[in-house]
Amino acid sequence: MGYSPSNSAVGTGGGKIYSGAVSATYIFTTNLVADAYYGYSRNAVTTPPQLNKNLAWTLLQIPGTQSSQLQGGGLPALMIDGFGGAGSGQIPESTLGPYNNFQPQNIQNHESEYTGNVTWIRGAHNIRGGTEINLQRDEEFQIQATFCGYCIGSGGFQFSQGTTQLSGGPAGNDYNAFASFLLGLPANAGKVTLFPPQYQFYQNIYAFYLRDQWQVSRKLTVTYGARWEAFPFPNRGSRGLEYFVPADDKMVICGEGGNPRDCGITKDRRRFAPRAGIAWRLTNSTVIRAGYGLTNDPTNYGAAPGNRQNFPDIVATALTSPNSFSYATTLRQGLPAVATPNLSSGAVPVPLTAASSR
Repeated sequence: MGYSPSNSAVGTGGGKIYSGAVSATYIFTTNLVADAYYGYSRNAVTTPPQLNKNLAWTLLQIPGTQSSQLQGGGLPALMIDGFGGAGSGQIPESTLGPYNNFQPQNIQNHESEYTGNVTWIRGAHNIRGGTEINLQRDEEFQIQATFCGYCIGSGGFQFSQGTTQLSGGPAGNDYNAFASFLLGLPANAGKVTLFPPQYQFYQNIYAFYLRDQWQVSRKLTVTYGARWEAFPFPNRGSRGLEYFVPADDKMVICGEGGNPRDCGITKDRRRFAPRAGIAWRLTNSTVIRAGYGLTNDPTNYGAAPGNRQNFPDIVATALTSPNSFSYATTLRQGLPAVATPNLSSGAVPVPLTAASSR
């Protein structure tokens, strides 16, 4: 599978795209015809080899990196300040381990679409109406905390100059950072934990339209109509979505603890979009056209960062040193264990993202 130059994913992984459609047309009479379509597409991208092994624990024995899930696979990021440029995907060039902070990844996205139309021709009018049902099912994991470059699924440890630098002494250099690495004293450390096996984002879109194409004369054609669309509140398959309440520092879980599946959040159902057009045949080879229309463009929630970075599906644990001359943890101590959130109450306290360890 090929990647664009702007994609910082590395390695050789498998990727397959399946798509297909079937259609049928039924002629009731010479001026009444019905047609229907069904389409299905699926994107399936799997992780590159070696990223399915929990090397941070099985090979390096760093506490807190144990994981039976694919998301915790691969080597941890051992980032040594200096000795290189900024790198890619928030990972500096001088890093032992992963090339970015969002692999391994696995994507299994499905989309089904049902469409039905009826065309009725009466005199100079061509009247057509129909309905469309679009079912989107995103099932994927791509562990990433864009606010924390060293927080990755297999664990990340950033080694800085200050940890082995003398307070009040000469300025630090790249070799101080390398010494911090040899001593196993990271200035920052973190890990991203995904609790469900994968993110789920399910969304349905419903639409209905009716239009009339009126052949006013041999030279003039007028088309007008309207489309209505509904975008029900999306969900995560087994439950609804979630939203944050800053005053309580809690995440409300829709569909849990007696909360409605949509958390009582209403959406505008008056999504009528009128369209009109005109075509004037100036000559046998020249036609002048004009039109006007409104279109509803729904937000692509499936691609929004919040879909992949929302608590309680994901938790980013970040340890920071208390000052520039200290360290956050040691490779021998590793990272603290993270408890699985309990969603039964319907409102889950959001833990602190960063904590000083000393």
